[in-house]
Amino acid sequence: NRPNPNTKHLLTRYRYGGTLDGKKTKLFRLWTAIRERIYNKNSRAYKYYGGKGLTLDPRWESYLTFKNDVEVRGYKEGCSIIRKDKALGYSPDNIRVIEGKVTGSMYAYKGNHFTINQLLTFSSNGISREGLCKRLDKGMQVELALSKPLMRRSK
Repeated sequence: NRPNPNTKHLLTRYRYGGTLDGKKTKLFRLWTAIRERIYNKNSRAYKYYGGKGLTLDPRWESYLTFKNDVEVRGYKEGCSIIRKDKALGYSPDNIRVIEGKVTGSMYAYKGNHFTINQLLTFSSNGISREGLCKRLDKGMQVELALSKPLMRRSK
């Protein structure tokens, strides 16, 4: 009865983000992706993160500390993490946990962050997705873009 040589390896992977079936958790993959963007100069995203001087909080060099910090802020499987201030790096004070998957830009509205499609549900003027994108790209504030009456062209 020799002990299985892989047991220690599996337990280590489980403790640091993997599961016993060998797959990494979403949160562990997120942590490694953040580190990749900040530190790896060969990463495609480096120029937008580490290349612009964004940093990772030194406490978050440890996955377990990162995991504890985001779980205290309400992270659970199926949530996403965004930075509150895009000019600052990743730190406990600069992140927000939101429900669902984040794709594309997030916009602050009524104290929360929303995607374009989520913002459309707040519209009082019947604006289209394309129209809202144009207004926001021009720098219009979210509240105004959602409430300003549409200009109809005369035929």
